[in-house]
Amino acid sequence: MSSAFQFVAPTGTLVYVGITQDEISFKHPVLHRPEINLLASRNALPKDFPYIIGLIESGTIQTDPWITHRTRFEEVVRDFDSFTRPENRVLKAVIELV
Repeated sequence: MSSAFQFVAPTGTLVYVGITQDEISFKHPVLHRPEINLLASRNALPKDFPYIIGLIESGTIQTDPWITHRTRFEEVVRDFDSFTRPENRVLKAVIELV
């Protein structure tokens, strides 16, 4: 996890997904100098998915507000860069395979 910083572009974002009991360390300049954003997300377990999917299917959880942008698979190359620009306020971009 510490070596992942070398793969992040300047001003890019590194997301750690999952939980580890190990200590993670890195030298501050590898994060600060290129102005990298570091995010962490707890990984869900397989047993969590049926419950959440059920809540979505029943309408208890509304996902429409999360989807701010859509593109067709054929247009991903054209649109992807716009999804990474903060000024476009992309929360969740969906690639449609229809």
